[in-house]
Amino acid sequence: MHILLTNAMETTSGGGINKTIREVGTNLVRQGHEVTVLQTNPMNLPNEEICSGFKIIRIKSRLGEFIHNLSPEMYLYLKASFKRLSPDVVHMHDYGTLLTSELMFFLRREKCPVVLSPHYGPESHDTYSGKYLWNIYNKLIGRHSFEFADKIICASQFEGECIQRAFGVKNDKIAIIPHGIDPVQTLGADTSNNERISLLYYGWLIELKGVQHILTALGELERKFHRDAQLSIIGQGRYESTLVQLANELGIESSISWYPFLFGEELYKKIRKADMSLLISRSENFGIQVAEVLAMGIPCIVAKTTALVEFLDEPGCFGIDYPPNSTELAELIINIKDRNPKVGPLSDRIRTWDKVVDDYERVYVSLLSASE
Repeated sequence: MHILLTNAMETTSGGGINKTIREVGTNLVRQGHEVTVLQTNPMNLPNEEICSGFKIIRIKSRLGEFIHNLSPEMYLYLKASFKRLSPDVVHMHDYGTLLTSELMFFLRREKCPVVLSPHYGPESHDTYSGKYLWNIYNKLIGRHSFEFADKIICASQFEGECIQRAFGVKNDKIAIIPHGIDPVQTLGADTSNNERISLLYYGWLIELKGVQHILTALGELERKFHRDAQLSIIGQGRYESTLVQLANELGIESSISWYPFLFGEELYKKIRKADMSLLISRSENFGIQVAEVLAMGIPCIVAKTTALVEFLDEPGCFGIDYPPNSTELAELIINIKDRNPKVGPLSDRIRTWDKVVDDYERVYVSLLSASE
């Protein structure tokens, strides 16, 4: 089977959709399939490249960085090369770009089955203008992608329900397949310092991720409960300067260590040193950080919002109302530290990418069988 994967761009962050594309492509190849990844090229990377056994084709776009990843060049490339590529299935990632709608417009006349993984978050916009432009895009352009796709793969029940409400997609068109994680060694927290509370957040530094609530709870831990605590923040984003200012105002700047994005073993070392991880986000369509830390045996605190609620059945995951009361969050942190709860056993919601791709493969096969 030849699967054509598409997404907007190659990034250097190593996370998010780009990570998904790499892992899906790698595991499909391991299972004996031919894989081609088609994407734009804002970073002037090689036009063609072989990565982990699959082929990447990058098309430079003159408009993409100005008009939300619009790429007439990609459309023309597909028009000229689709028969030569001859994919059995096209799996498109990321609904929220003009590229997806553009390619879906081309594919509507092809007989090839189309799968869409939208990575859809209804509140995943950290600017005022972005929120309202998003609503216009949904109504005028984006909804057609859900109409044209043969199958919609969502990472959570929450994401699926949001798509049904927003676009009227029927339930039988949606498959819930949670994202995967890398194989990691489950060790649990490094408890070499039994007195200090070691906290961790990693991810984008934007307002909706709720890092500000972790900072106010850290202030409570030190001032009200007189507990020694250290917070590691790993990530980057436009909200970073606001967080630094808040830390200074709270007088906790010496209790915070700031790091840029880390990946692989560098990140895992930081996770293993934490007593717990926190994701107090206003909105998530999955919450990969939660899956990763639980798989490594580290407790996690999440906001009782959106897709994060779906993790609360996992032993070792704890919820708090959003927006959190800073004293209550500090008390929950102390309780977890002092009890040192066992994490796991975990459900099938938390599993490696090879298992996820097994489910993708079943979707592809069912669509091909239905089209015969």
